[in-house]
Amino acid sequence: MLLEITRFLNFAGMGMALWLGLYVLTNSPKNILSWLTSLSLWSMAGVFLNILLALAPPPIPVNSPEWLRIFLPFWDPNLLNDNPTAWLQGWSAIPAIMLWHHATVLFRPGKINPWRTIRIVAGYLVAIAAIITQTNSSLLVSTEGGDPLYLSSIIPGTLYSAFIFFLLLFTGLSIYNLVRSSRSAKTTFYKNRINSLVIATIVAGSAGPIAIIGSGFGIKVPIIVITVVLSLTMLQIGYSVASYSAMRDGRTIQRDFFYSIISVIVLIILYTSITRVIDILFELPSFIYIFVVTLAIISHSLTDTARKKLDSHLFKQEIQQVRSSLRDIARGAGEPIASEALNIALEAICTSVQATYGLLLEIKGKEVYVLGKHKTELQLGILEIDIEHFLADDLVLLELNHLLAPLEETVLILPMYQESKQIGALLLARPKNSAQFSESDIDRLLFPADRLADLMWSYQKESEYFAQ
Repeated sequence: MLLEITRFLNFAGMGMALWLGLYVLTNSPKNILSWLTSLSLWSMAGVFLNILLALAPPPIPVNSPEWLRIFLPFWDPNLLNDNPTAWLQGWSAIPAIMLWHHATVLFRPGKINPWRTIRIVAGYLVAIAAIITQTNSSLLVSTEGGDPLYLSSIIPGTLYSAFIFFLLLFTGLSIYNLVRSSRSAKTTFYKNRINSLVIATIVAGSAGPIAIIGSGFGIKVPIIVITVVLSLTMLQIGYSVASYSAMRDGRTIQRDFFYSIISVIVLIILYTSITRVIDILFELPSFIYIFVVTLAIISHSLTDTARKKLDSHLFKQEIQQVRSSLRDIARGAGEPIASEALNIALEAICTSVQATYGLLLEIKGKEVYVLGKHKTELQLGILEIDIEHFLADDLVLLELNHLLAPLEETVLILPMYQESKQIGALLLARPKNSAQFSESDIDRLLFPADRLADLMWSYQKESEYFAQ
């Protein structure tokens, strides 16, 4: 039973790492953070692949062409013939940590200074050294038989302690980067996303001590423990980075994320079921399932990207735009994507001037709607107050209690225009420890309020677009 559970969870972990990497990258292909996260996830997929191959060793080709050696770049065929457990000596987890460390540096505010650059370069040098060492010698780890279901089958080499030290060091540096980024985050959304990455990185770091207990001390710790730890970590990191990158691009991914993962799971179940039937009839090698799962995920994840490339060669510019827009609507899963961005922008504006509360109002005909809110119990929807209170040509400073409850603490109204038409208004309550905003506060509000008006206009057009 332990063998079957371990195989299943490592299949799930490998598939998850592969799919998450493709999902993050295809959603934000021009973002260096997406590339680093995806490469880190794919690197972790290599660790799960090691375990799967050790649990169900494939036959080693005999008298095969030399070019087939490219499919076994990190294993010594001479070792594999005599010791199937040697599959565990394949790809190392260390490159994944170094790639993730580089990604966490990008969360830090400001430019990358020389000290951060030195740390990034040092991390990659350690990763390269780990790959070379593990591929060409047993100085890092070795396997001499044993049961691949347990970490005790991995025997530490001379340099094992040194590389574990660097792994823990750069995990700690990654946590430090994320904690500093969380403290400087301007909005609750970004702070929550980064805090979730802090927790995920801490959980990932626990794999180091677990490996020491199992390999270093020879205690029979099931290798499934590492699988579970890394799988939970990857899921959290993949979703958080995808959501973070999407929001920076003015998008949301919540429904699209779950739609994508459910469709991939259904596809994998279908493909593996068909493969199982063929396996029963013709007795296929068990490692063929690895290829089936891998190809199913890659083909499904890259379908939209392939269609975009084909569109550029087969359709005129106008048709390309229509097809692209339809795909964007489908990925939005039926909800305007700017709504969450409006709330994040409103929160940032209120926080910057320490407003007690803030309201973003939308004007439609003779009615006023609450489109966004910050630190107020008012519900979204129609506001039962005369529209005349919010119509203005320029900003309006109010005394306390000028408006009726629940808006009695509103002291500033910033009208929002698109060309000559007022489309809404930004209401701010008095700042903390003061009855009115200072001139410098008001000057600082004018530019972001204009940008918020542009975002609101996009939201309105987007809502019409979805309806069409």
